[in-house]
Amino acid sequence: MPELSHGRRVPVLAIRCMSLLIVSLDNTVLNVAPPSPQRDLHATTSGPQWAVDARALVLASPRC
Repeated sequence: MPELSHGRRVPVLAIRCMSLLIVSLDNTVLNVAPPSPQRDLHATTSGPQWAVDARALVLASPRC
């Protein structure tokens, strides 16, 4: 893989940091939201947590 010039490294770093921020904020929202649907659906504690963890894993995994 060729080296990126300094002028291209900064935008690439900024894009990667923004995507990490978006994933982190999204996971925060998902961790706050489950109690309400959990009560409505009479779900166990582990059910919604599996959904949150699976979504975080998929969003954080690199796409090749």
